[in-house]
Amino acid sequence: MCVTSVHKNLGSLSGTAIINIGKNSRLSPDLVKEIYIMLSTTSPSPYLLFDIEGCVRLMIDKGSSKLSDCLRLRTLLKTLLKDASTNLEIMH
Repeated sequence: MCVTSVHKNLGSLSGTAIINIGKNSRLSPDLVKEIYIMLSTTSPSPYLLFDIEGCVRLMIDKGSSKLSDCLRLRTLLKTLLKDASTNLEIMH
Protein backbone atom coordinates (compact mmCIF):
# COMPACT_ATOMS: atom_id res chain seq x y z
CA MET A 1 0.00 0.00 0.00
CA CYS A 2 1.18 3.52 -0.70
CA VAL A 3 -0.22 7.01 -0.98
CA THR A 4 0.43 8.87 -4.22
CA SER A 5 0.43 12.65 -4.31
CA VAL A 6 -1.74 13.23 -7.36
CA HIS A 7 -0.90 16.94 -7.38
CA LYS A 8 2.80 16.07 -7.75
CA ASN A 9 2.60 13.12 -10.12
CA LEU A 10 -0.44 13.73 -12.31
CA GLY A 11 -0.84 17.49 -12.21
CA SER A 12 -4.02 17.64 -10.19
CA LEU A 13 -5.01 20.51 -7.93
CA SER A 14 -2.94 21.05 -4.79
CA GLY A 15 -3.27 18.74 -1.83
CA THR A 16 -4.76 15.72 -3.58
CA ALA A 17 -3.69 12.10 -3.12
CA ILE A 18 -4.90 8.57 -3.71
CA ILE A 19 -4.36 5.37 -1.74
CA ASN A 20 -2.95 2.49 -3.79
CA ILE A 21 -3.49 -1.03 -2.47
CA GLY A 22 -1.67 -3.84 -4.24
CA LYS A 23 -3.42 -7.09 -5.13
CA ASN A 24 -1.20 -9.01 -2.71
CA SER A 25 -1.35 -6.45 0.09
CA ARG A 26 -1.53 -7.75 3.65
CA LEU A 27 -4.03 -4.96 4.34
CA SER A 28 -7.53 -5.59 3.14
CA PRO A 29 -9.23 -2.81 1.17
CA ASP A 30 -12.08 -2.88 3.70
CA LEU A 31 -9.69 -2.22 6.60
CA VAL A 32 -7.98 0.63 4.72
CA LYS A 33 -11.38 2.12 3.90
CA GLU A 34 -12.48 1.86 7.54
CA ILE A 35 -9.32 3.61 8.78
CA TYR A 36 -9.62 6.23 6.05
CA ILE A 37 -13.20 7.01 7.06
CA MET A 38 -12.13 7.41 10.70
CA LEU A 39 -9.31 9.80 9.84
CA SER A 40 -10.62 11.77 6.88
CA THR A 41 -12.67 14.91 6.74
CA THR A 42 -16.44 14.77 6.87
CA SER A 43 -16.69 17.27 4.03
CA PRO A 44 -14.37 16.34 1.15
CA SER A 45 -14.20 18.82 -1.69
CA PRO A 46 -16.11 17.61 -4.76
CA TYR A 47 -13.86 19.80 -6.93
CA LEU A 48 -10.73 18.00 -5.71
CA LEU A 49 -12.37 14.58 -6.04
CA PHE A 50 -13.49 15.31 -9.62
CA ASP A 51 -10.02 16.61 -10.42
CA ILE A 52 -8.41 13.40 -9.14
CA GLU A 53 -10.86 11.35 -11.21
CA GLY A 54 -10.00 13.41 -14.28
CA CYS A 55 -6.25 12.95 -13.81
CA VAL A 56 -6.58 9.21 -13.27
CA ARG A 57 -8.87 8.91 -16.32
CA LEU A 58 -6.36 10.86 -18.44
CA MET A 59 -3.57 8.48 -17.42
CA ILE A 60 -5.72 5.43 -18.16
CA ASP A 61 -6.78 6.75 -21.57
CA LYS A 62 -3.68 8.63 -22.76
CA GLY A 63 -0.97 7.97 -20.18
CA SER A 64 1.41 6.14 -22.47
CA SER A 65 1.35 8.82 -25.17
CA LYS A 66 1.59 11.62 -22.57
CA LEU A 67 4.66 10.01 -21.01
CA SER A 68 6.22 9.54 -24.46
CA ASP A 69 5.59 13.23 -25.18
CA CYS A 70 7.25 14.18 -21.89
CA LEU A 71 10.32 12.09 -22.66
CA ARG A 72 10.56 13.59 -26.16
CA LEU A 73 10.27 17.12 -24.76
CA ARG A 74 12.87 16.31 -22.09
CA THR A 75 15.33 15.27 -24.80
CA LEU A 76 14.59 18.43 -26.77
CA LEU A 77 15.06 20.61 -23.67
CA LYS A 78 18.40 18.95 -22.87
CA THR A 79 19.58 19.64 -26.42
CA LEU A 80 18.44 23.27 -26.30
CA LEU A 81 20.11 23.83 -22.92
CA LYS A 82 23.33 22.25 -24.15
CA ASP A 83 23.28 24.49 -27.23
CA ALA A 84 22.54 27.57 -25.10
CA SER A 85 25.37 26.67 -22.74
CA THR A 86 27.77 26.30 -25.67
CA ASN A 87 26.67 29.67 -27.07
CA LEU A 88 27.22 31.33 -23.69
CA GLU A 89 30.75 29.90 -23.48
CA ILE A 90 31.52 31.31 -26.94
CA MET A 91 30.30 34.78 -25.88
CA HIS A 92 32.66 34.91 -22.88
